[in-house]
Amino acid sequence: MINFNDRVRQILLLLLLILLIYLSLREVRLFMPGLLGAVTLYILSRASYFQLVYNRKWKKGNAAFLYIIFYLFGFLFYFIYLFYFIYLFYFILFYLN
Repeated sequence: MINFNDRVRQILLLLLLILLIYLSLREVRLFMPGLLGAVTLYILSRASYFQLVYNRKWKKGNAAFLYIIFYLFGFLFYFIYLFYFIYLFYFILFYLN
């Protein structure tokens, strides 16, 4: 039979556990966009990754390296393109008026 002290200890432990879960989820909220982006890239490249590894007999590390380089250059070109058009917008806005 569970006495009163054991019941109080269980409730306090449960409340502490709920508090820790709440605080962890609140702090992880900051990383959620990155996590969702990583999951999206994984879903988009999963089929072709498996095709490279199992059908074309590539090593897993080489296929992963290819995707890392591909995505790094993709993001790099995206940001270069973005900053170029921001620069072009400010040039047109301030220097041609």
